[in-house]
Amino acid sequence: MIELKEIQKRRKQLNLTQAQLAKIAEISQSALAKIESGKINPSYLIAKKIFDALEGLEHKGAVKAFDIMRKPFISVSGDEKIEKAVGTMRKNGISQLPVMQKGVVIGLLSESNLVERIGERNLGDRKVSDVMAEAPPIIPEGTPVGTVSELLKHNPIVLVSGGSKITGLISKTDLLKVVK
Repeated sequence: MIELKEIQKRRKQLNLTQAQLAKIAEISQSALAKIESGKINPSYLIAKKIFDALEGLEHKGAVKAFDIMRKPFISVSGDEKIEKAVGTMRKNGISQLPVMQKGVVIGLLSESNLVERIGERNLGDRKVSDVMAEAPPIIPEGTPVGTVSELLKHNPIVLVSGGSKITGLISKTDLLKVVK
């Protein structure tokens, strides 16, 4: 849990005056002064505004999901036959495909899903939705690359959204773009 005592410390690390931080957080400078001195406890919404402003300033210039995401990305419909989806994976040299239905992510088709089912009768004729795994995480375009890295430790891909629309995809290979 983040403590209110951190506000002043983080503000000073960013070389900001109270007035500058207050303006960015869209609160009054006098309110910020009282919060930093411990004279008042802010509401949740005010504290969130302050910490969001600090977070944004601390990560300004840092690599974000938008910077490394693959766009456009390839997806597959849940109604599509597995044989066709595998052909798409081979043709594009990819090991997983988000499964989308009417613009909504409903699952993930990956080599792992398919390898587990090798030997099943008529696998290629089945629908993707019959073998897909749960949908991968969806993150905002402004998500810091460190958060993306943590998610990719547990997921083969992460989808990126801009508003209510999926705008890109990040795989472990895409994450390596930040290595210089």
